[in-house]
Amino acid sequence: MTCERRTLARRGERDAVRFLKKSGYRILAKNYTCPMGELDIVASRDKVLSFVEVKTKSGTSQHPEEAVGPSKQRKLASVADFFIHTMRLDHLCCQFDVVAVNYDDRGRAHINHFPDAFEHP
Repeated sequence: MTCERRTLARRGERDAVRFLKKSGYRILAKNYTCPMGELDIVASRDKVLSFVEVKTKSGTSQHPEEAVGPSKQRKLASVADFFIHTMRLDHLCCQFDVVAVNYDDRGRAHINHFPDAFEHP
């Protein structure tokens, strides 16, 4: 990943965290890593644990959320299972969310949240 894309991704994750907090979510972890991979954001609201994948694009008509295909879903599920087991959170309901952050030509963020975007594969 280029330095420019990494900077854009970090900005998207910061804006996603702000958006989720304003929506009533409590952020439990950011950039959680384990041997299986990484989770962008782990959040909770109303006793539901959300594993949030953030996809960020700039100045494009593409839909960032389309980048979370079956292979990525399996990887996220594997990391989420590790997180749940390690943190002993088996008692909570879980879901996988996608937050798509699209920056327009003026640099304004347009955020779409897709709660419960896919089932545990």
